[in-house]
Amino acid sequence: GKVVGWACSWNYIPEELIWAAGILPVRVIGDGAEPQLEQADNYLHADSCSFSRSCFERALMGQFNFLDGFVASSSCDGIRRLADVWKTYIDVPLIYVVDVPWKLSDKARKYYSGEIIELKERLEKHFNVKITHDALINSIEVYNRTRLLLKELNDLRKFNTPAISGSEVIELLNLATKMPRPDFNRLLEELLKERKARKKDAGSPGTEPLRLMLNGSVLTNPDFVSGIESLGASVVADSLGNSMGYWWGQVELDSNTPETALADYYF
Repeated sequence: GKVVGWACSWNYIPEELIWAAGILPVRVIGDGAEPQLEQADNYLHADSCSFSRSCFERALMGQFNFLDGFVASSSCDGIRRLADVWKTYIDVPLIYVVDVPWKLSDKARKYYSGEIIELKERLEKHFNVKITHDALINSIEVYNRTRLLLKELNDLRKFNTPAISGSEVIELLNLATKMPRPDFNRLLEELLKERKARKKDAGSPGTEPLRLMLNGSVLTNPDFVSGIESLGASVVADSLGNSMGYWWGQVELDSNTPETALADYYF
């Protein structure tokens, strides 16, 4: 089938639209390790963040040659420039940039809603498909299911002895953005069932490990987190662009059109 990559320093690209078109959305991220950026530095200024340069390094290495389209956002200059060099130097049939407003107002919300509709129309026209009302509703429900499951996963980190490590959570989130979402949901349900069955050790007073929260943009390297945890700490919470910031909340359908509901959630 068709595959569309998307890149954003936070999360302003509605994957639900891509999935509703019968296309697999894949998040364009840097490698799980820490790659050298020698090639990318020739195309993106050194002041660009290492995240955008590592994404382009992988593109130059041919690791995204399977993409049939690339959707970025204007969420930051790094991602916006990434879309520019991608359009110039990487052969991909469709490139589209979702413009993200920088004010929280009714006008900005209306503008962003128009950007979501424009993305929908671009996908339909380029891939010669129709994103139906029912398909979009179903897609939103599938992705809302993911958000509920990831919240359950996060709750497993609250025990004195967490039932899942912070590095495992990063691995799972990397997987979430690379495979068909219904398959990921099924596998995550199986994992949750297995982990919930484990004994929830309350721990002895004074023996609990140092509990840490990670805060930042996008972190895809589980080894970075396991390095922290190998020192005796537990990473039990995070506010990252690919973690809690990725799955928090629900798309509220109610009386809204699915397009408006998506715009409200991502806005």
